[in-house]
Amino acid sequence: MINKVGLQVENNPKRVQDELLRGTGAVMADGAAIFIESTNFKDKQIIVTQDSATPHQKAAFDLEQFSQAWETFVAWRKS
Repeated sequence: MINKVGLQVENNPKRVQDELLRGTGAVMADGAAIFIESTNFKDKQIIVTQDSATPHQKAAFDLEQFSQAWETFVAWRKS
């Protein structure tokens, strides 16, 4: 897995959460990506996309729902 600037990110939920919230805001892996997206001036969401599906799938989660976003990201990576 890599971040937005191409540096490796450890396959660990805590490391990915740190990268999303304090780092570049995005992690990409084979078949899926997870990133932070601003919904308006104050609010942000975690977005998970699946690249291997046709059409591409997308799921949005509140920042407090990182566990569900992580589970979706892991499941979609394996697909």
